Amino acid sequence: MTKNYFEPVFVWVGPGTRQGISDVARASELLMTNWPKDSMATPAHIAAKTICLASWEEQSSAEGARAAFLQAAREAGILTDE
Repeated sequence: MTKNYFEPVFVWVGPGTRQGISDVARASELLMTNWPKDSMATPAHIAAKTICLASWEEQSSAEGARAAFLQAAREAGILTDE
């Protein structure tokens, strides 16, 4: 995969609506604009935003961004079956 892409992480983005996130741009956008309100500003959410943005700027790996996004999604309860 190219530098800003990773193996998809499937999350719930609405009632019955599942979305595959497979790049740092989409992960960053979801973390900043459509994240569950009660899970914003948690340590996992902040770390995922920070790492995804660093990956976008090529200061971190896409796999590191995926791992952080996966952890934040799991904590927020929006991760679909793995």
